[in-house]
Amino acid sequence: MASRNAVTVIAGIKLTIFTVVSVVVTTVLAMIMVWGNKHSSPNGLDTQLVSKSTHKKVEPVVVDAKTHEPIVFSTLTFAGGPGNTPEKIKVLKERNYPLVPAD
Repeated sequence: MASRNAVTVIAGIKLTIFTVVSVVVTTVLAMIMVWGNKHSSPNGLDTQLVSKSTHKKVEPVVVDAKTHEPIVFSTLTFAGGPGNTPEKIKVLKERNYPLVPAD
Protein backbone atom coordinates (compact mmCIF):
# COMPACT_ATOMS: atom_id res chain seq x y z
CA MET A 1 0.00 0.00 0.00
CA ALA A 2 1.46 3.33 -1.00
CA SER A 3 1.31 6.15 1.49
CA ARG A 4 1.60 9.89 1.19
CA ASN A 5 3.48 11.96 3.70
CA ALA A 6 1.61 14.67 5.55
CA VAL A 7 3.71 17.57 6.80
CA THR A 8 2.66 19.30 9.99
CA VAL A 9 4.27 22.27 11.70
CA ILE A 10 3.97 22.41 15.48
CA ALA A 11 5.66 25.23 17.40
CA GLY A 12 7.96 25.88 14.44
CA ILE A 13 9.04 22.22 14.17
CA LYS A 14 8.33 20.47 10.88
CA LEU A 15 6.99 16.94 11.45
CA THR A 16 6.49 14.33 8.76
CA ILE A 17 3.70 11.86 9.51
CA PHE A 18 2.92 8.81 7.45
CA THR A 19 -0.80 9.01 6.75
CA VAL A 20 -1.24 5.23 6.86
CA VAL A 21 0.16 5.15 10.38
CA SER A 22 -2.00 8.07 11.48
CA VAL A 23 -5.10 6.35 10.09
CA VAL A 24 -4.28 3.17 12.02
CA VAL A 25 -3.63 5.10 15.24
CA THR A 26 -6.84 7.09 14.81
CA THR A 27 -8.78 3.88 14.22
CA VAL A 28 -7.36 2.26 17.35
CA LEU A 29 -8.05 5.34 19.44
CA ALA A 30 -11.62 5.50 18.11
CA MET A 31 -12.23 1.87 19.08
CA ILE A 32 -10.81 2.49 22.57
CA MET A 33 -13.11 5.52 22.90
CA VAL A 34 -16.15 3.46 21.88
CA TRP A 35 -15.20 0.77 24.41
CA GLY A 36 -14.70 3.42 27.11
CA ASN A 37 -18.08 4.97 26.36
CA LYS A 38 -19.72 1.56 26.68
CA HIS A 39 -17.98 0.47 29.87
CA SER A 40 -16.80 3.62 31.67
CA SER A 41 -19.30 6.41 31.08
CA PRO A 42 -21.92 6.10 33.85
CA ASN A 43 -23.50 9.45 32.91
CA GLY A 44 -23.86 8.61 29.21
CA LEU A 45 -21.65 9.37 26.24
CA ASP A 46 -19.04 11.97 27.02
CA THR A 47 -17.42 11.81 23.57
CA GLN A 48 -18.81 10.47 20.32
CA LEU A 49 -17.80 10.10 16.69
CA VAL A 50 -19.66 12.11 14.09
CA SER A 51 -19.33 12.59 10.36
CA LYS A 52 -17.31 15.69 9.49
CA SER A 53 -19.72 16.61 6.71
CA THR A 54 -23.12 15.81 8.26
CA HIS A 55 -22.35 15.91 12.01
CA LYS A 56 -24.48 12.77 12.38
CA LYS A 57 -23.37 10.20 14.92
CA VAL A 58 -21.58 7.14 13.54
CA GLU A 59 -21.08 3.80 15.25
CA PRO A 60 -17.85 2.07 14.22
CA VAL A 61 -17.82 -1.68 13.79
CA VAL A 62 -14.77 -3.94 13.47
CA VAL A 63 -15.20 -6.40 10.62
CA ASP A 64 -13.23 -9.35 9.31
CA ALA A 65 -11.31 -8.31 6.18
CA LYS A 66 -12.05 -11.60 4.39
CA THR A 67 -15.71 -12.18 5.25
CA HIS A 68 -16.77 -8.57 5.96
CA GLU A 69 -18.74 -9.92 8.93
CA PRO A 70 -18.68 -8.02 12.25
CA ILE A 71 -16.15 -9.44 14.68
CA VAL A 72 -17.58 -10.62 17.99
CA PHE A 73 -14.57 -10.59 20.29
CA SER A 74 -16.15 -12.91 22.86
CA THR A 75 -16.03 -15.68 20.23
CA LEU A 76 -12.30 -15.30 19.53
CA THR A 77 -9.18 -16.80 21.04
CA PHE A 78 -5.47 -16.49 20.36
CA ALA A 79 -3.79 -19.18 18.27
CA GLY A 80 -0.23 -20.07 17.45
CA GLY A 81 0.94 -18.83 14.08
CA PRO A 82 3.30 -20.23 11.46
CA GLY A 83 6.38 -18.55 12.97
CA ASN A 84 6.22 -20.29 16.35
CA THR A 85 9.33 -21.68 17.95
CA PRO A 86 9.23 -25.19 19.44
CA GLU A 87 9.27 -23.60 22.92
CA LYS A 88 6.26 -21.42 22.16
CA ILE A 89 4.37 -24.35 20.61
CA LYS A 90 4.93 -26.28 23.86
CA VAL A 91 3.53 -23.39 25.93
CA LEU A 92 0.52 -22.97 23.62
CA LYS A 93 -0.27 -26.68 23.85
CA GLU A 94 0.04 -26.59 27.67
CA ARG A 95 -2.46 -23.70 27.73
CA ASN A 96 -4.81 -25.46 25.26
CA TYR A 97 -4.48 -22.75 22.60
CA PRO A 98 -5.04 -23.98 19.05
CA LEU A 99 -2.19 -24.14 16.56
CA VAL A 100 -3.46 -22.86 13.25
CA PRO A 101 -1.64 -23.28 9.94
CA ALA A 102 -0.93 -20.20 7.84
CA ASP A 103 -3.54 -19.22 5.25
